[in-house]
Amino acid sequence: MGFRYVFVGDSLADMYAKCGSIEDEWRLFNEMPSQNVGTWNAMVLGHVKCGQGQKALKLFQQMQQQGVRPNSVTFVGVLKTCANVAVIEEGRCVHQQIIQSGLGSDVFVGSSLVDMYAKCGSIEDARKEGMRPNSVTFVGPLNACARVLALEKGRCVHQQIIQHGLESDVFVESSLVDMYAKCGSLEDAWSVFNKMLAQNVVTWTAMILGHMQCGQGQKALGLFQEMKQEGVDPNSITFVGVLNACASVFALEEGRRVHQEVIQSGLELDVFVRSSLVDMYAKCGSMDDAWRDFNKMPFQNVVTWNTILGGCAMHGHGYVASMKFVLHDVEVEEKAFHLCHHSEKLAIAFGLINTAPGSPLQIRKNLQVCEDCHTSTKFISKILGRGIMMRDANHFHRFENGVCSCMDYW
Repeated sequence: MGFRYVFVGDSLADMYAKCGSIEDEWRLFNEMPSQNVGTWNAMVLGHVKCGQGQKALKLFQQMQQQGVRPNSVTFVGVLKTCANVAVIEEGRCVHQQIIQSGLGSDVFVGSSLVDMYAKCGSIEDARKEGMRPNSVTFVGPLNACARVLALEKGRCVHQQIIQHGLESDVFVESSLVDMYAKCGSLEDAWSVFNKMLAQNVVTWTAMILGHMQCGQGQKALGLFQEMKQEGVDPNSITFVGVLNACASVFALEEGRRVHQEVIQSGLELDVFVRSSLVDMYAKCGSMDDAWRDFNKMPFQNVVTWNTILGGCAMHGHGYVASMKFVLHDVEVEEKAFHLCHHSEKLAIAFGLINTAPGSPLQIRKNLQVCEDCHTSTKFISKILGRGIMMRDANHFHRFENGVCSCMDYW
């Protein structure tokens, strides 16, 4: 379908972008007889909004290859992308284009430049753009370093913090502890932590998570007790870290005590806390407790399913993929991937998401079902309480409550 008026297409593209409907936006974009800067801006900003930074940068290049000159709106979106994915060299190239286009004095573009340089950790470049560094300036780069485990870059930011006399700011201190802990540098994290006048829930939680991630589960549990003795109340993130620490050292009774504290704090319905409870009970071998909390969840996602199935497999109650049915000479992970894509599994998955809970499924297959798919279908029928009828090349299989009518002989 074509559009007589380009501005109508631009408005629709902008609407799809703001609603996060990338697929509809692309379909519209490809149907338009011509694309102008407004259309390209909508595409770039739509991908930025959906967290597809690299794709947004690629679109920015493509629009220029098509002879479309970017405007201030384009540059603001692209600079935001550079900030989000911390690609400072691309950001500097965009800066040069801004200067060449004469848009360097635009107030929105200038603000975006400052934000990009600050979030990429280049405080000096940000200051050249007229920014006076404050605590907020440094929190962004520290969080970025923590996300990508850029320890040395984080240490450089720390030095700049000291140079600007902001090392005693509580927000900066908390971000420093968090960055060092997530990067695995517990010595540096402790150094900052011990210098703080007062430790808050953010810094205590960062230390607990840091020790847990470094394989020091018992130390993490000790820190949790110290935190409470200091009168600091845990939040949902704290409980997630502590429950993971219990799981890592198989501390079931400690985990049960933490569970009671979760209930008292009113955080039992938090999806991340609930997932961590399921994980803790499963890894500690208390599958009854794991299933109880799993079934109490308002909804189960792929993480919680993997958690409960992993616990079952760990303690001999679960389905484990049989790699002998993958004939390709590939790595173990790829073998598991191939098994997941057997036609009967795909058919069952499609049926599960398109039929009412508890209703039976009927599957037809023109080849004999493999042993791995047969085993997994038994587990699916038991876990989800579904009757599954499968007709393969040789037999009719009726799966109910974990048992097949063929009695595993076909």
